[in-house]
Amino acid sequence: MDDAVVSEEEIESAERLRGQGDFATALALTQDMLHRVRDEDTRMRLLFDVLYCSTRLGVDDLTSETIQELEQLPEPKMSRVFVDFIQAVSYIAFGRAQEALHLIEANLKTEFMEREDFRVWKYKHLAYKGSALIWLARPDEALTSLASAHTLYPDGERETAILIDQANCLMALDRYDEAYSAASRV
Repeated sequence: MDDAVVSEEEIESAERLRGQGDFATALALTQDMLHRVRDEDTRMRLLFDVLYCSTRLGVDDLTSETIQELEQLPEPKMSRVFVDFIQAVSYIAFGRAQEALHLIEANLKTEFMEREDFRVWKYKHLAYKGSALIWLARPDEALTSLASAHTLYPDGERETAILIDQANCLMALDRYDEAYSAASRV
């Protein structure tokens, strides 16, 4: 079986479903592709897609199996950064902000976050750190993290969420004019 059996369009279709919150369908499609793929880079991508879905669906056994397989592939330390980030995002979605914050802060301390090719990942980590801090009712710290993310990519993919989070922090701090300004930029 050659690698052409799994097409880019097929992967992107499953990833779109995942992005729309249809984790169960995306997971089923991705697992099917994993049975057909031979290319290691594509396999790694699909494993991360499985991880996104399994963490959101709370399928802990599959999450553990996927992490173990990722640890066997090249660059296990780098894979661990992505694994922890994916889990942190899920933890925030489930209201487990302290666990998310722990993973994000550990990742931010890695050497990877100082690399230029990880700049977008540092941005995402800082944006989600801000979200976790909001859950923990730490608006001053959240504002600092959100501002750092915004500085890295002023028009990044999380900009709308950052502005909303900033507005919420500013309201919590009784800084209503600034909150209105942040919210109006959304």
